[in-house]
Amino acid sequence: MKILEFKTVSPLFEMERDGAKPFTIRKVEYNDMRHRALSQWNPEYKWAIKIINPATGDNFVREIAAVSYLRYFDLREADYWKRFGMLTDWRIILLGELLAEDK
Repeated sequence: MKILEFKTVSPLFEMERDGAKPFTIRKVEYNDMRHRALSQWNPEYKWAIKIINPATGDNFVREIAAVSYLRYFDLREADYWKRFGMLTDWRIILLGELLAEDK
């Protein structure tokens, strides 16, 4: 199983660990191998994300349920079809089941 490591600070760390925030949003850095891997992610893959709190060293691992670009709906736009947009510099990673780290 491929595990991608990211850092998150409190209180977001605890919310993601406990499932209160079932996603994480990351700015795409095209030179970063983690983001290159995420661009190749497929629902059939059994990949996981390891989130580390750098202040405490605590961490957890969750299965990756989905990866997408951040999409939005702009109510200020008059034309209905122009209201839909996507931020290609940001990825949203939906977090799945909490896993034991040794898997």
